[in-house]
Amino acid sequence: MFDFEAFCKDYSIPYRIRKDDILTFNCPFCHSSSGKSAHQYTDGFLFGKAITCFRCGKHSLKETIIALSNCSEFEYKDIFKRYYSNNGHQVRVPDDDFKRPTKLVLNNLKEMDELYADYLKQRGFNPFAVTKKFDLKFTNHVGELASRIIFPIFYQNKLVSFTSRAILSNAKVRYLSCSDRKEVVPHKSILYNIDNCNGKSIAVVEGPFDLIKAGGEDFAATFGTSWKPAQADLLKNHSRFL
Repeated sequence: MFDFEAFCKDYSIPYRIRKDDILTFNCPFCHSSSGKSAHQYTDGFLFGKAITCFRCGKHSLKETIIALSNCSEFEYKDIFKRYYSNNGHQVRVPDDDFKRPTKLVLNNLKEMDELYADYLKQRGFNPFAVTKKFDLKFTNHVGELASRIIFPIFYQNKLVSFTSRAILSNAKVRYLSCSDRKEVVPHKSILYNIDNCNGKSIAVVEGPFDLIKAGGEDFAATFGTSWKPAQADLLKNHSRFL
């Protein structure tokens, strides 16, 4: 069986175990946070059952893992091998040889075009001002992470990860972050814009666009509604929280 709980823990994916032992998590396809749209994984999945969202329907294990981890199909094969056991027990395969990269390079980028500018205007932003202030990047409209605004994530003045937002309404997955194995620092262990929070007070919001709307200064974002202990630790230097 595929050890979905271990996978969620390792990739910092929020989840919960219901009383009937079904693991649930927010849908990576329709992005609803309500419990009714949580995906469900059962031991019977490999025997014909599916991971099911009550809002957008059934999805295969493969497409769900790719959507959750932002991995390639080649990387999915490694993930599957690592978390799958055919003896009926869900056991993660240790990966002691894995070493986190020391550098992250953003690929498939282009200059902001009219499509991106119009999208930002529709959200109430000055495209050129927010692009300069928050170092936003833009991907080509074909290829890897096509038609996405990239939010670079810096920690201690170093690019360590990124998250992205699709600008096309037909995108299956609206938000995608850097895959865990490409991150210099896992994004769910830090806070977006934390390097620019130097005052005694700090306000914490959910996502990058929420932060940009607020202006950015002394605001940080958690990349979702859930917190991680490592993220909370970064707030210790601030005496007031908003």
